[in-house]
Amino acid sequence: MLSTPYVGMQGEQLSLFGYSRDHAATWSPRDLWLKLDGLNLPDFVEDRRLERKSGKTVHFDALAEYASMWSNTVEGGILLIGVENDGRITGCSGLSQDKLNRLDSFHTQACPDAAPQSRRIPATVDGRPDFVVAIFFPYRGFLVETNKHEAFIRRGDNKHKMSPEEKDDFRSTSRAMKKAVPSRSFA
Repeated sequence: MLSTPYVGMQGEQLSLFGYSRDHAATWSPRDLWLKLDGLNLPDFVEDRRLERKSGKTVHFDALAEYASMWSNTVEGGILLIGVENDGRITGCSGLSQDKLNRLDSFHTQACPDAAPQSRRIPATVDGRPDFVVAIFFPYRGFLVETNKHEAFIRRGDNKHKMSPEEKDDFRSTSRAMKKAVPSRSFA
């Protein structure tokens, strides 16, 4: 965990309305996504916001489950590919270009309602330049299922497969929320 305040590029401590928001545990997944870089990458552990996956082998069916999970979890979440569970950065430079391209587009087939954003974060592995693929999945506000009609949600640091009853409840809650929030018309 980061033990010092996050310091911006000009050396100033970031603040929000006059007080510092310096504890990384308070950052939303979106905050984390914006602040992730090669220097602080090793400081983040798996928690309700972040999941690490090896870059040695990529299992796209499992990634679809994470795409569903974070798309259904308020605030969303981040997948880091090229970081082992123990935090060691192993990078993604060993992946073929085809696999790297699939990381950017796998959701279109495997979890089409997900709306991920991805980027490559420079890293050093054994003294050589490498990179980690970071994928941010924002919350969608409606039930997002995989192409296998499965839906997942994050509970703490665990991926939970939703039962049919939980999926129905999620759908009805989402509909109720849409009705409760009036739409704005700019005529």
